[in-house]
Formats: sequence, structure tokens, C-alpha cells
Amino acid sequence: MKRWKAGCNGMISVNSIFASFAVALVALLVTSATKTLLVQVCAALGVLAFYLFAHASESMTDALEEDDIGKYLSSAQEYNVAVVLLFVLVAAFLLLQGYRVVALLPLLLSWRPWLRDIYWLRFGPKAERDAYVQSLEQEDR
Repeated sequence: MKRWKAGCNGMISVNSIFASFAVALVALLVTSATKTLLVQVCAALGVLAFYLFAHASESMTDALEEDDIGKYLSSAQEYNVAVVLLFVLVAAFLLLQGYRVVALLPLLLSWRPWLRDIYWLRFGPKAERDAYVQSLEQEDR
């Protein structure tokens, strides 16, 4: 089995876990007493993260069915964006709870690997990206 296919089931599970976490945070936000603009933006970020996790899973299953590594890479990009949105949501939630210093931690932690991977998958050197795609096409041992 190709390397990219071997990891799909695990990634679909991870997407599901993170999507559930995003929805749980949205539920906490919408039941809060305040309906400030920040709370509404946070809820919107959570809904967007949920959507991206769900869509990334769907794209991953399509990639498996169609043997399409391009769809797999697109789903990986959606996953990375969704993780960053989730980290921003966690930071904003902490900020809303009064944890100003702690709220910086999720933002800093999102750099590696997710923000870096978003950038690299889109703008990284073509030769490196092509080598990465070739390595994913290798048969798993």
C-alpha cells in the first residue's frame, strides 16, 4: 500500500476528534452569557474549523477511492488550516476567560508544524515538494 494511503484512516480519526473538539468549544461559546463580537468571531472560527475537518475527511476518502494523491494533499492542507483555526479558537477562548499570557501559547505552538506546513505545501521549493510527493507514492513496507 502506498504511504499516503496507509495513513488515511488514522488522519480521518484525527479529523473527527478535532472536529468534535471544535464543536464543543463552539457550544461553550454560544452558551456564554456575553454575545460580544469576539465571542461571535470565535464561534465562527469554530464552525469553520469543524467544516474544514469534516471536508478534509471527506476529501481523504475521495482520494482513497479515486487513488488521487492530489486530493490527499488538498485534504492535508485543509487539515492544517483547520488545526491553526482551532488553535486560534483555543487562544481566543482562553483570552475571553482572562488568561492573557496563557492565550499566547496555542498561537506560538501552531507554528510548528501546522503553519509551517501550510506555507511549505503552497509555496515551498517545487523540487522539495515533488520529492515529498514521490516519497508518499512509495509502497509501505
